[in-house]
Formats: sequence, C-alpha cells, structure tokens
Amino acid sequence: MQIDSLSVLKDRIDSLLFAGANLDSLSSEGNRLDSLLADLRKQAAVAAADTLDTLLIKRYFTAFRGDTRSSRIFPREGRAFAPTFGRYWSHRIEFDTTALTYTSIEFVGVKQIRFPVTLNYEEYRNARLKKDISDTWSEILVSRSRTAASDRRGGLGFEFTVPGGRQSAFTSIFGKPSFDLRVNGQADILAGFDYRESDQQIAITGRSSQLDPNFKQDLRLGITGTIGDKLKVDVQYDSQNQFDYENQLSLHYTGYEDEIIQSIEAGNVFLPTKGALIRGGQSLFGLKSEFQVGALNFIAIASQQEGLSSSLNIEGGSEPNPF
Repeated sequence: MQIDSLSVLKDRIDSLLFAGANLDSLSSEGNRLDSLLADLRKQAAVAAADTLDTLLIKRYFTAFRGDTRSSRIFPREGRAFAPTFGRYWSHRIEFDTTALTYTSIEFVGVKQIRFPVTLNYEEYRNARLKKDISDTWSEILVSRSRTAASDRRGGLGFEFTVPGGRQSAFTSIFGKPSFDLRVNGQADILAGFDYRESDQQIAITGRSSQLDPNFKQDLRLGITGTIGDKLKVDVQYDSQNQFDYENQLSLHYTGYEDEIIQSIEAGNVFLPTKGALIRGGQSLFGLKSEFQVGALNFIAIASQQEGLSSSLNIEGGSEPNPF
C-alpha cells in the first residue's frame, strides 16, 4: 500500500513540475508551487524511508509482519519469551447472515482493541483452510517428536542401516533397509556367605563350623524395536514371575497389502474364535500366520499348551491311600 502511495506522489510531482514549467510568468504562483513541491518531496522522502524500513522489518523480524493495528483473523498464539495474553484478552468472530461476511474482533476486558477485520465467505474459507492445514502439520510434528523422544529415553539403542539399500535382499523380506532395537533392564546380584557353627556337625562332617557361599540373582530384561518396517520385536522377561506365560516373547511380522503373507506372529500368540463350540486360546507359545490369496483369507496356528492332569478315586466318601 505504501509503494502505491509513492507512485501516486511521483505522478503528482511530475504533473506539478509540468505545470510549473508553464507558469514561469506568474511569480506568486511559482513561489506557491515551489513550496508545494518542497512539501511533496518531503512527504515522498518520509514515505520512502518508512517503506524501506518496513521492508527490512518484514525481512529480518518476522514477528512484526502484517498490520499490527488490525485484529487477527484467528486467535493470537503466544510467543516464546513473551508474557501470556491473560484471561482478559478475548477474540471473537461475528457472522453476518445477511451480507455473508465474517468480522474478527479483539477485546481486552470489555474494551475493543485494534480495528476489526471483515472478510467475505470465500476469503474466510481460504484462511480457515490454511490455518487448519498448518495446525494439522504442527500436531503431526509434535506427535512424532514426542514419539521419537520416548523411544530415545532410557535403555541401550542399536540403529543400523543395511548396506545395499532398496536393492538388497534384506528389503525384499523386511521392507525398510534398517533396524532399530532398544534394550533396557535391570540385574540385581546379591552375593554373600552363610556361616554355621554347631557341635552336632562334628559327628557328620567332622567340623564344628561350615561356610557356604550364598548367591541370589534377579533379572528384568526388555527388548523392543523394529527390523525394517515389517518385523516388530517385543521381549519382556522377569525372573521373579511365578509363571512362564507372564514372560512375554513376541515377534510380529506384518506384510504389505498386496503380499500373500499378511502377518506372522511368533512367541505368545492368541487364537480368538467367534463361536462357542470351539474355544480359543491365549498366551500360547507357538506360531500364528495369516495368508491372503485373492478373496481367500485363512489362518494357521501351531502352539503348545502345558498342563497337569491328575485323577482322584473316591470310595465310601473318602480317598483310599494304600501303603
């Protein structure tokens, strides 16, 4: 807008200079014209300085871009190292159903600040679309950065890129030519000695005292990660678990949509069933595969289930116990 003002001032100066050339005979008019030209030159110089300064501000100080005297179309966002707006600042958008226009207004308390901005339907729609796209990308970036930070937190990580890239045989099986594994855990080792002294041991061992080593070890281990972009590894082991099925071992291979092998699970697998006639199983150590050939889908599973069988014989209301 300021550059347009400069062009208008330049045109006015040129027209006045042309008029001044035809008014040399009139000294009073010439004096008045000279003073007017001086004022116009001064205004043009000030406008040019403001324009140059504004261009520098917009180039090097991005926070000052735009008209700071007008309201924002959407609520303002806080900046780093700047005070918050507080609860007294508010932003409101009013919709005129007759003219189909949107007016953005900013308030501090009940007092309106800055000039309101009015947009028609198409302008507001385009501005809303740009803001929604920007907000969506910001949320995606924040989510991915948090996921990456949580993956890097704790444990010992191993990242490796397979030589050969997409042309290697590794990619034909696992997809992406890289793997990322993270190992974390805790090992507690207690070492000591057990000293016993008794006169009754002399007849058995020939010594009145006995010194024995005493060791106790507790291990908690976790391995998580991916091999390529198809195989996921999840191992959780704790030596203090009472049952073996509490120690989780899972290898999950997921194929692409156009591949015959859709998934392969190894370790603790699950077999859900929809009917009540055949019961499913869970926490079964084995192998489960899902295949797809055209419109045909089928599942194959091979697993083992450990158990203990016993029999009880009751005679006369009691259990006989032979000697």
